[in-house]
Amino acid sequence: MQNRDLRPLGIGELLDRAVTLYVRRFVPILSAMAVVYVPVLVLQAVATPAALRSSEAFARLVHLGASAGGAASRPDPAGHVTAVSLVSILACLLMWNAVFTMIASEYDGVAVGLAAAYRFAVRRWFAQVGVSLAWLVIGVLGAALLLFVPVVASTMLWALGAKTVGMFLGSVTALFGIAVAAWMLMVYELSSVAILTETANVLRAVRISLGRGVARATRWRVLLGGLVFGVMLYGGILVIGTLAAVAGTATHQPVIEFALNGVGEIVTSGLVTAFVVVFAADLRVRREGLDLAARLQSSVSESPRESAPGATVSQ
Repeated sequence: MQNRDLRPLGIGELLDRAVTLYVRRFVPILSAMAVVYVPVLVLQAVATPAALRSSEAFARLVHLGASAGGAASRPDPAGHVTAVSLVSILACLLMWNAVFTMIASEYDGVAVGLAAAYRFAVRRWFAQVGVSLAWLVIGVLGAALLLFVPVVASTMLWALGAKTVGMFLGSVTALFGIAVAAWMLMVYELSSVAILTETANVLRAVRISLGRGVARATRWRVLLGGLVFGVMLYGGILVIGTLAAVAGTATHQPVIEFALNGVGEIVTSGLVTAFVVVFAADLRVRREGLDLAARLQSSVSESPRESAPGATVSQ
């Protein structure tokens, strides 16, 4: 990697670098997200309004004057909703490929434009889909294996009358479930970065991220990173959603709520993505000593590397 100041960082330093990186490339990053995310939001609003509306007013808006009660009582066909959801997921995976490429290249000291980022994103799109499917299976099986026994035990204790013990065990299980979810979420994100910056092989990307997630030196750090990731993403969306709902209610214009939610999600997701890229680079520094490699490379050659799209990735 080209970044000349690579070294193990604290969480505060990681956040500082992520914010700095995000601000420096704010417009290109948001443009890369908006080019896909805005059409996806519009598609969802038009095709499956029942899944998105947050008020009767929004239902009237998307149904062009139809009664909210009638809209609410007319469910969307299951196949229709599934098709729109699938298209949205696949489109967003392409978007994340482009955004990860753009941010990782910038962190490496190479500015990549929108078109170049999306060209590389298309080349790695199938691999990113494979990573997502792999982690869907791993997540379901992992959660079932880790949480089945404590969930059943707490439920049985509650049913048998030991409500205090059952409630305590249930609370511990919930906290454990949050920790498992945070760890898995971050390891999945590390796989998504690895498929763009280290390898095009799905199994190798999953193996790389799992190795960093379970290694003694980094597993607790991955858990902490996952918790920070979750707080940033879902906390930001919650705050923005609340403000958007207040604005929509105050102005009686549900389109304002819809638009503010969309803009807020884009802004929040861009910052979180920058954090993931910086966090992934930091783990590589800790596990592989990339800080030493970067210093050695800079001492051997002073000529700058040719700027190219996806310069940080292994082709």
